[in-house]
This record gives sequence, C-alpha cells and structure tokens, in this order.
Amino acid sequence: KTMLVLISIHFHLIRKVQGHSLMNEKLPVVVVGGGRIGNVHAQHVLEHPDARLAAIVDPREEVLSQWRVPGFQSLESFLADGPQVPAAVVASPTALHRAHVKQLVESGVRVMVEKPLTSQFEEDAAFADWLSHRHPQAVMLAFQRRFDEPLLRLQSWLREGRIGRAFKFVSILEDSRLMPDGYESPGLLQD
Repeated sequence: KTMLVLISIHFHLIRKVQGHSLMNEKLPVVVVGGGRIGNVHAQHVLEHPDARLAAIVDPREEVLSQWRVPGFQSLESFLADGPQVPAAVVASPTALHRAHVKQLVESGVRVMVEKPLTSQFEEDAAFADWLSHRHPQAVMLAFQRRFDEPLLRLQSWLREGRIGRAFKFVSILEDSRLMPDGYESPGLLQD
C-alpha cells in the first residue's frame, strides 16, 4: 500500500512535468535492481492501474527470468537505443544508486530511487546539489515510512489534539524478513 502511494505520486508528477502525452495510456516503468525491494516495487508497478512494467534491469539472469517483461543485465544495455520509458524505479545496491540515477536522468527519465541516495553523507549532499542544478524535479527519494498507516494515524491524532503536543518523536522500525545472500547496505542509520 505504501509503495503504491509513492508510485502514484511519482506517476502524477511525471505526467504533470511531461505534459499529457501519456494521459490516456499506462505509464511504462523500468525497475532497476531486482533484489529484495526491487521485487516489491516491480510487483506494485504491475498492480498499479495506471502503470505498465516495461522492463527489469538486473545482472542476474535468474532474476530476469522471473518476469514476463524484457530483461536487461545492465542499465547501459537498456539505454543503448535511448530511453524507452519516462519513469524508473532504482532499487539497485546502494553503491550503484548515484551512477544509475545519473544515467537515467541524463537520458531524460524521471526516477524514484530507494533510500539512501548514495552510500556516503558527503556524496549525498554533492549529488543532491548536482541534481537540483542540472535536473530539478527529476528524482524522488523513496522515503516511504511517512505513509505507513500507524504514522498516518499518529499524525491525524496529533492534528486533532487527541494525544497532546509532541515534544519528541522516536520511531523504531524492524523488518522480520531475512536479508538475501549478497545483500549490502551501509546500515540502518545511513538508510
């Protein structure tokens, strides 16, 4: 549900920025990275009434063969004939986010990228600055927890005054699913 909200927002922004050429068609989307969260994004694109999963990019053939869409083992091969989609979800390993996002936005593709933007705080700032000057409104960072039902309920209760005035907010989130082999992340704090 949360990812569908993000994808809906992303699609709305793409249509608004790029005009109405796709207004009556399903928006074609490529998912870059077919790992744990990439599979979730791909499934949500398939479920979205206004979207069409156009392709998956992942270096692993066994991942590509799971989907009934064209598969590419590299972003370079996907982009070889020019961008074939107006929208992308980047869910590749964190260390590849910057390169993948840069390739896509320089090809004119709007991107929703999984958090974190890069693997280093300093690199985040530099890349965000580059994006804001060269490709404003081209990238959306998927910070989906703000749409989780418990957090939305809390926000509503705060607005209504049901629980008083907040002076501090601490959120501890856990994922009970095991990380797949080869999963890499700089850690929860960086994410």
